Formats: sequence, structure tokens, C-alpha cells
Amino acid sequence: MIKKVKSFAKINLFLYVTSRRKDGYHNLYSLMTQIDLWDDIYIDFSKKKLSIVCDHPDVPED
Repeated sequence: MIKKVKSFAKINLFLYVTSRRKDGYHNLYSLMTQIDLWDDIYIDFSKKKLSIVCDHPDVPED
């Protein structure tokens, strides 16, 4: 069974890096919104192995 889903793009309307946490990551304050661009993702549930296929030459498939 193959299912097609849309993976919508998003943009940051703003992004503030606030403080650094003890684990080395930073706290963020941001607002994102979805835009009307997306990638189509096809998921084949009959396969047991993960693979990636893309027709753009700059996207690695390994």
C-alpha cells in the first residue's frame, strides 16, 4: 500500500535565540507559518527497507 502525503514548507516570521541551556542547546522564541509550497512524499508500507528517491541531482539518495 502506497500513501502520498504533502510535506509543507514553512517560513520563520521571526526567530530569536534567547539563552543557552546547560545541555549546550539554545532556547528559541519563534513564529512559523506554513506556505503554499510542498514536497510530495510517497510511503510504501509493504517495504521493510527504507530508501530515498529524488529526481534532483543535488539530493543524495544514500
